[in-house]
Amino acid sequence: MAGEATANNSDAPRASRRLPWQTAAAALIALLAFGLSRRERVLPLVAGLALAISYLNQARLAKGAWAIRLIRTILYAAVALNVLSQPPVAQIEFARTAQWIDVLIQIAIVELALQFWQWPAWGGPRGVSVVLYSGLVFVAASQTFDQRFFKYLSPIYLVSLAIALRVSRPRATRQWLVPGAWYGGAILLLTMAAGSSTAAIVRSYRNELSHRSFSLSAALQSSAPLIGFSEMPALGAVQNAARTLTRVLRIEGPFTETHLRGMVYEKYSYGRWGPPPNLRHYKSIELDAFKTGAAVGEQKPFLRITRLTDDLPMLFAPLHHSGITLAEASEVQCEPAQQDALRLTAPAPLEYHVGLDPGTTPIDPALSRRQIALCLLVPTDIDERVGNLASTIASNEQPPEQRIEAVRKYLQSHHTYSLHADPGDGDPVSNFLLKKQSAHCEYFASAAVILLRCLKVPARYVTGFYAHEAAGSGVRIVREQDAHAWAEAWIEGTGWMTVETTPSAGLPATLAEKPLAWRRAWEWLSDMGSLALRKLSGLTVLEWCATTGATFLLAVLFMLRQYRLAARKRAPTPQGFEYTPPAEPLVALRANFELYLARRRIPCPKHLTWGEHLAMLAQSHEMSVENMGRFVREYTRIRFGEPDSKSAILELERHLSELQQNAK
Repeated sequence: MAGEATANNSDAPRASRRLPWQTAAAALIALLAFGLSRRERVLPLVAGLALAISYLNQARLAKGAWAIRLIRTILYAAVALNVLSQPPVAQIEFARTAQWIDVLIQIAIVELALQFWQWPAWGGPRGVSVVLYSGLVFVAASQTFDQRFFKYLSPIYLVSLAIALRVSRPRATRQWLVPGAWYGGAILLLTMAAGSSTAAIVRSYRNELSHRSFSLSAALQSSAPLIGFSEMPALGAVQNAARTLTRVLRIEGPFTETHLRGMVYEKYSYGRWGPPPNLRHYKSIELDAFKTGAAVGEQKPFLRITRLTDDLPMLFAPLHHSGITLAEASEVQCEPAQQDALRLTAPAPLEYHVGLDPGTTPIDPALSRRQIALCLLVPTDIDERVGNLASTIASNEQPPEQRIEAVRKYLQSHHTYSLHADPGDGDPVSNFLLKKQSAHCEYFASAAVILLRCLKVPARYVTGFYAHEAAGSGVRIVREQDAHAWAEAWIEGTGWMTVETTPSAGLPATLAEKPLAWRRAWEWLSDMGSLALRKLSGLTVLEWCATTGATFLLAVLFMLRQYRLAARKRAPTPQGFEYTPPAEPLVALRANFELYLARRRIPCPKHLTWGEHLAMLAQSHEMSVENMGRFVREYTRIRFGEPDSKSAILELERHLSELQQNAK
């Protein structure tokens, strides 16, 4: 208590039935994220209102009571009925499983709101369960490719989550804990072991897990406003491209082509291009088969490309190159039917070199009859009027270059770009061409392929990235938002050529969001780290020994310093003492005097005694503190000196009463 150097023997205040506001903040941010990323916005809105009202009303339902059980059962059943009664949005594998997962997520939202209305809350009154439920909801909300909101919400949520965890952690006594350093080391080792084991399992069953996880994630994201970048392109309402600023590739060198190819598709059916990667038969190859002339790196010019993510295992390169060399040994796979589309199995970051020697012949293997037939196939689900439209655009008698140019000009002059499209009933490409709709790049690329095939020009559908962002002299950065689709046409005697039919307003160079300064700074630091690792990998044995020795010496010095600091903290300190509690009459007098000071607007700070406080008042204010000082001296004499006789206490009460009367 302020003004007296005694222990406070007042009763502890009754614990509030409200959960800490920090947990409520984390929960509200998670609900906001879920509402912004999903079509289902009613449930998070109702849950947020219920959470807010719980802070205005102290009424609570006892945990385990029949009322809370009945409410929980009704709400769970309503959520399950609402979700499962709707047909799956995406008619793909695992769609029904995704619905059940969505049920569990929405039940977590219900339980999150219920935690604020029952007493005590599950996990204890400090809100551990609320933190866990809010984390589950936020993770579920992040499973969307519309990252416009999450770049702002994520750092805010992480800060609120850290604060909520701070107030929600269980209070454990130190005698039951292993000493701090050993405890932290054990946790670190266990975490590393668990992570390594999980990574080994994922690597061993990568192909099986990739197919199943991709199908499941596609089903889950069917309830999100945007569909993510897919290796199974399907013409839908929005582009299959994640519009995020996550870096995918870093390119160094004299880059002249903007299109970086990744996947090639030849088969079209009802708005889908295939075959998907999981149904292709890849085999390991030697990259020597793809080199011409001198080894890449000895050629001039060449590109140094660094793949920065493991999500896209394809080797992205320009259409025309003279060779590819990996900076490190790694397994390279290709599909026999598509030897110019390569796949890398090594984890990122992975560096490879692409030769651009203009004196060599582009790597375009001759097409077989089967491939030519496949690239000329017009599916039966394409409307017959599309063929008639193609005949009005160009003639089969014209050279293929003129037919390609005619198709490009027609699409760019009769259609406009839009981030959203209406697939309509039936075939999406037919609807796009015959109704002269607006759409995104996947429709333009698909329409170009179909029109060229109708004009007897072998064509195929290509996905990859459009490299346009400069990051210094001779450096380009490719991000997820630069994902793009275009067509390629085959010209006998020349090879494949890029056919870009998307209007300039729809190219990633026009649509791309510019990264903020803090993101560029973080990326620069990351690149400096990669450069340092590259330099270290080129050190000699002697240089390695010197570097390792210096690092070890610094580590030992740091550990010694930490040990000395810990030893100082563990050193015994003189034991203090506590005053015995004052008698009950003195407790009342102390409280009344504190109230008197507060009413006079001169409350005593908690870190000062009454005597120190009055001395400061006498120096800084034009007021008399003599009477108050007399009360303090008498109180101190009775409290710590003479026995608290009834006459002395009565005299002290009379003195305080006079002070209060004079104050009025």
